[in-house]
Amino acid sequence: MKVYKYRGGICVGVLCCMVSFVAAEVVDFTYLSDGIEDAGLEAGVDIWDMASDGDDDLGVDQVLASRVAELEQLVVKRDRQVSELKQALEDMTATFTLQMAEMRSAAKSQDAAAMHEWADSPAQTSRSSSTEQRRILVGAMDTDAAQLEQAIAAFDKEHQKALIAFEIIHAEAIAEFEKQRQELIATFESKHDEVVGALEQELDRITLALEEERERRDTAMEQLTSSLHQEFKESLADLEEKHAHELAKLQADHSSEVATAHAAYETLLADTRREREEIQKLQDEVSRLEAALRIAQRENEQERFLLAYNSGSLFMAAGRYDRAETELLKALSVRDDDAPLHYNLGVLYDEHLRQPVKARRHYERFLELAPNDRDAPMVMQWLRELR
Repeated sequence: MKVYKYRGGICVGVLCCMVSFVAAEVVDFTYLSDGIEDAGLEAGVDIWDMASDGDDDLGVDQVLASRVAELEQLVVKRDRQVSELKQALEDMTATFTLQMAEMRSAAKSQDAAAMHEWADSPAQTSRSSSTEQRRILVGAMDTDAAQLEQAIAAFDKEHQKALIAFEIIHAEAIAEFEKQRQELIATFESKHDEVVGALEQELDRITLALEEERERRDTAMEQLTSSLHQEFKESLADLEEKHAHELAKLQADHSSEVATAHAAYETLLADTRREREEIQKLQDEVSRLEAALRIAQRENEQERFLLAYNSGSLFMAAGRYDRAETELLKALSVRDDDAPLHYNLGVLYDEHLRQPVKARRHYERFLELAPNDRDAPMVMQWLRELR
């Protein structure tokens, strides 16, 4: 039966180790919370020292930011250790549960082996002794199981206490941190108001000094402006007097020159009028010549048209159709709106040169220019035959 008591001793030892570990972690967590509190107190002392020493607002901001950062780092470190501790407790609980299951399985296997060994032993010779041994064995197993259950219950109880202690310490640390933070903020605001007040007083002093300096400068500027204005008036009077004498002299010297210049201007003006009359006459003559030229050009074009038209008609009558086409096209280049010309070209291309496309174009142009001509019906018939 020593084997069962030995297993129970292992369970109790494991449980004791876990309780010791939890207690140690609680102590470390308490030290960490104390460290947060000490850091907050140190931050408050530094702020008050700076306020008493008269440091500027920027230094207070820097110290406050540094202390708040340190407190935040400590809180983060505390939260990380709490998470690690909870994870370690969960891992230990799982390990312990697994070991208990393995130990129970091993105990059952060893009990079964012991029962077989006892049943097969030649030293067991009677039924009464067998029953007594079995009763003793079952009693020992029940005792070990009760001890094991008590150990598990004790471990669960300690585990719950440790978790409650963690939560209490965590809440206290958070509350202490918030208290220290509010105190630091209040300290900062008090110091900030003092610095702002001092700056406002200094600003008022500087503003007053600037106003006095501006008034003094304005007075000096007015005096200087008045002096310069007086000097300018005196100089201007001297210049006006001098210029008056010079102007009178110039007027006397140039009076004869002005009269001569006026006479020359009158002469030039008369010459200009005469030249303008001559230019107008020349422009009228040019207009008359341009009109005569236009008339001559029109007459020349008419003569060219008639010459080319009559030459083309004569060449058609003589049977020289190529030369007739050339002359009629010359007449067409001069005038495109002559109906008889298009009539002759249509007949030339239709009857003699055998070019129905060109013949149709000139027939249609003839009808467009002279739709009421006596030859119009005949030309329409020719167009239908060309199609």
